[in-house]
Amino acid sequence: MDEVFQVMYSPSKLYKVEIIKRNRDGLFTFLIHKWIEHDPDIKEYMSEEGFWGPLFTQKSLSDTAERAIQIALEDLQNKSSENIILTVEKEVSMHSKLREPWHILEDQFKGMLEKELESELSAIHRLYHKDLTAFARSYASDDVLFHEISTGQYYLVHLTWDQNKNERFPSFSVFFSFDDFIQYCEDTFQFNED
Repeated sequence: MDEVFQVMYSPSKLYKVEIIKRNRDGLFTFLIHKWIEHDPDIKEYMSEEGFWGPLFTQKSLSDTAERAIQIALEDLQNKSSENIILTVEKEVSMHSKLREPWHILEDQFKGMLEKELESELSAIHRLYHKDLTAFARSYASDDVLFHEISTGQYYLVHLTWDQNKNERFPSFSVFFSFDDFIQYCEDTFQFNED
């Protein structure tokens, strides 16, 4: 089965693109989806708001994830009519800078880690009122990188996986940019040796 390598959304969150790594040859391709909202009667019957419907387009194959991301975001802009091209270089750059044991999170894990953070925060914790989105995770520790979109800041949070809430835990560090976080990882030997 092919692996969903990365998922990215349009600014409106009505479109998403999945970067897919094919198992048979290791090449990368993508699939664009549009959020389709159910009618009110169907929402009640189905107990869900809507679903992601695939948009059928001609797929391209790339030998690198970076090139697949670039092509996918260009196609996503064409399909959504939203201003996405400005983020192409940023997405490619972020993906290429993050190294093992860190991985950009897939959607299915983002929500779980966001809920875990929420469950660990007391009302007096400094992160309690922040709107944080899980972005990346280290598989060598319980560290998760969260992004605060409104400020552009990144928060490196060491999850405790403990529900005993207090103002000191989970511990965290703040970075004013993704590049600051990458520099921290390099300075503290967070990345595996190549």
